[in-house]
Amino acid sequence: MDVRAADSALVDDAVTVLAYARSFGASNLARGGLATADARRLRSFLRKPQALPLVLELLRALHLPGDDPAHSQALRGFLLAPRAAQLRQLAQAWLNCEQWNDLLQVPSLHFDSAAPPQTAAVQTRQLLLALLPGAADTWHSLNDFVALVRSAAPDFQRAPGDYDAWYVRDAQTGAALRGAAHWEQIDGALVRFLVCGPLHWLGLADLAGAEANAPASEFRLTPHFFTLMSAAEFPVPENPQRLVLQSAGTITVPVNAPRA
Repeated sequence: MDVRAADSALVDDAVTVLAYARSFGASNLARGGLATADARRLRSFLRKPQALPLVLELLRALHLPGDDPAHSQALRGFLLAPRAAQLRQLAQAWLNCEQWNDLLQVPSLHFDSAAPPQTAAVQTRQLLLALLPGAADTWHSLNDFVALVRSAAPDFQRAPGDYDAWYVRDAQTGAALRGAAHWEQIDGALVRFLVCGPLHWLGLADLAGAEANAPASEFRLTPHFFTLMSAAEFPVPENPQRLVLQSAGTITVPVNAPRA
């Protein structure tokens, strides 16, 4: 089994994005604008490039990018906070973010940009999180969890029984996905994305697959997940390391060095 342990790398990516915004246009980033070329360039510096859209939305939710002096104290507080507190801020922002709709980010789905599904993003997210198993340090089958959601709350993001209102296509084939027969491809795909995407990126769930590069088939909730749900602080070890100045004048900065 190939285990992909959750970590706090999203903290480093958040700071990288903030540094990029400061250098190349904080105001545009605060308004939601990021050109395709800028996104491609920025991803090359990130530890979790696939999570860039989430990082951008969470930073905006925390009012961190931008030139507004009213938000400068929030930015300073974030940069000076311990790594554990930074990760928790990002996770809490995701938990409560109305602007981030997990469904619209599922890579296997394509939605009509002119008429995307109108769902209660936070309510849907919290309902799915409430259905997650309550045991820490235990591996769970992702297929079994998807089946549990389908059995316990099949209409978790829709009006009861309404499976024809959305215009959704398979992102790879372009085939229309309408009707209850496509629950697994739409609703089930969202459940999988929630676990393998945001929960994993934010340090809340470890993943495992049959082999390296194979899709995740199992997940294990980390202690961070349960502390987030109980409003406690994240116990991320700091273990700070010092900057190293080489004889040639090169400065080596460890990954977990202070961000400010």
